[in-house]
Amino acid sequence: MKRQKKPIQEDVNKPKRKRITPEQFCLLTELFQETDTPSHDIREALAKKLNMTNREVQVWFQNRRAKMNRSRLQEREEQSMNPNRNKKVKFNYWSSNAISNNSSSSSSLASSPSLPHELTFHPDVTPIDILATAAAYVQKWDENELQRKRKQQQSDQEEQPKKHKSWRPWL
Repeated sequence: MKRQKKPIQEDVNKPKRKRITPEQFCLLTELFQETDTPSHDIREALAKKLNMTNREVQVWFQNRRAKMNRSRLQEREEQSMNPNRNKKVKFNYWSSNAISNNSSSSSSLASSPSLPHELTFHPDVTPIDILATAAAYVQKWDENELQRKRKQQQSDQEEQPKKHKSWRPWL
């Protein structure tokens, strides 16, 4: 379906829409930050300065207040739909009960994979994501432990005198 144009006769009586310049916008915005409802005298002075009418300035402020109210309402609706959206939840991997005071525990913590002790999770993270992260952490831990044990075995072998596997020492 093609959109039909309005008859030209209706457009003849209607004045063209007036656009504001960037300079006018800057001054209007600055004043709006100070007050969103300027008095008649302030609007009159601003209108003369910007080469606008008092009514044009008044309408601009009305429209800007309406825009602010719409954005506030939209924010409230989004927060009511998802109240935890902007909140961050702290998750501590190492609780005080999990860390014992013996030295073997502290040495194993020192060789742990580089993950922060405190992570920030957003509410939209699913339990599957948390489990996947935990699985990756455990896998990395196991790999580090295996490497540590191999290094320990190598250093133990270097310290001991070499033993021949054969009963014939010349081989």
